[in-house]
Amino acid sequence: MRRFLSFLPLFVAATTAVTALQAGEVIASKAPAQVTASKGTDEALLKEFLAPELAFRYDYDFPMSLENAAGEYSMHEFRASVPLPPVMTDTFILLAKLNYRLFLADVDTSVLHEDLDLHTLRLPIQAAWLSPTSPWLAAAYVEPGISSDFNRINSDAFDLSAGFGIGYRFSPNFMAAVGAGYSRNYGDDDVFPVLALLWRVSDRFTVTFSPDGLIPSYKVSDDLYIKLRAELIGGRWLIEDEEGRGRILRLQGASATLQAEQRLFKDCWLTLGVGINAFSELRIEDSNKRELLDEDLEDGVVIRTGLKWVF
Repeated sequence: MRRFLSFLPLFVAATTAVTALQAGEVIASKAPAQVTASKGTDEALLKEFLAPELAFRYDYDFPMSLENAAGEYSMHEFRASVPLPPVMTDTFILLAKLNYRLFLADVDTSVLHEDLDLHTLRLPIQAAWLSPTSPWLAAAYVEPGISSDFNRINSDAFDLSAGFGIGYRFSPNFMAAVGAGYSRNYGDDDVFPVLALLWRVSDRFTVTFSPDGLIPSYKVSDDLYIKLRAELIGGRWLIEDEEGRGRILRLQGASATLQAEQRLFKDCWLTLGVGINAFSELRIEDSNKRELLDEDLEDGVVIRTGLKWVF
């Protein structure tokens, strides 16, 4: 899936931490997830974005036919996310984790007809600087990575995104952040503005917006959340075809899914969702980046499942 900058989780965590600090709370660096929030602070929100979590996910993109040519595309996706120990003080937050994704792609086109094992390995690192006496904060983000079938690796296989932003919490229920980002995760050097918003409409209903997408979330109970995720998807992988020739596979589009997050026990959560992939485009290039195929894809169904343990 296409990966943009994701400032929002860090901004939410940091601004929630600011609220706690302004209320006179102390955040212990040895146990950042165990925050005692005073009345008017959002303890659950802080824990959601700061607590390390071990996560696994499986998605299946049902076959999507090429609109103007014979062929189709489908994909199984497996993800694993392993957290690294966070660092937190009253003025600094550092979050990092290791993400691995395996894509089993079935590509059936006139220029490429193969079952591919595609790998993406990334190390997102986020840092925030804040003040106990101010609602302002700053955040930086960098995420190096690699995307390949591991049969062929060169400079085209390496990913990188980075950015910097400024955030402001207007009230306990609304915050905004702006910044600038850079990404070459799709093969091109892209520089773009970053906007992130968090609006807690009520104790049960929250809306977030970031480069990763729009996510309205409804809290049915302490053990069940319903979320609608509208997000951009895609990716770029360096591959080798059956004849040993280097190829670059690109996918981009959008996805909308309805998801339920159910607590199984204590800090273990199960996610189930179904949705639609739309506005998708499949592109295949040779090793010199000459276009071999560029086709729109018909809409397709996607299912999403996940399991996570929050520490």
